[in-house]
Amino acid sequence: MTLPGHHIRRWSSRVFGPLTMARVIEPMLADLQLEYACARTAGRRWHARWIQLAGYATCFRVVMLYGSRLAWSILGEPSVDDLRAVRHVAALTTFFVVVVTGLFAGLPFLVLLLADPRDAAVMLSDDPAERIRLLALLVPQALPHSIPLALMLGLSVVIGSRPLSHHVTAVVLALAL
Repeated sequence: MTLPGHHIRRWSSRVFGPLTMARVIEPMLADLQLEYACARTAGRRWHARWIQLAGYATCFRVVMLYGSRLAWSILGEPSVDDLRAVRHVAALTTFFVVVVTGLFAGLPFLVLLLADPRDAAVMLSDDPAERIRLLALLVPQALPHSIPLALMLGLSVVIGSRPLSHHVTAVVLALAL
C-alpha cells in the first residue's frame, strides 16, 4: 500500500528548506499518512479516500498560509495606510458579496413569487419554511458569480487611482487567488 503524500513531500522539498520541512510539512504528512493507513487497515476504503482528499486540501491551505506569513515577513511591517486600505477592501468586498449575492439569488426568487400561481411550471409552495429553503438553495449558485464581482468592486472603490504598496499588492493577489 502506497501512502499518500509522496508527491507533496517531493515537491515541498524542492520549494522549502529543511527547517520548514521538519516543522511544517513532515508533521502534516505524517498525520495524513497515519489516518489514511488506519482507515485502510480497518477496511474503510471510501473513508480513506475522503481522508486523503481532506489531507490534500489541508496541505494546500497550510502551504498557502505559511507562504502568506512568509510574504508578510519578507515585506516587513505594513504602514498604517496599508492596513487601513486592506481593512477597507475586506469590509467593502464583504458588503458587496452580501449585496450582489442577494441580487443574484433574490431576483429569481422574486420572479417566482410574482409569477402567476395558476402556472403549472412555477409550483411555488405557500409554506414560508419551504420558500426560505428555496431561497437558501439559490444562494450557492450565486456565490461563484458574486464573489469575483464583489472583489472587483471592493478593490476599485478603495484603491481607485492611488499607487499600491507591496503590502496591498500582496493582499490583493491573495484575495484574487
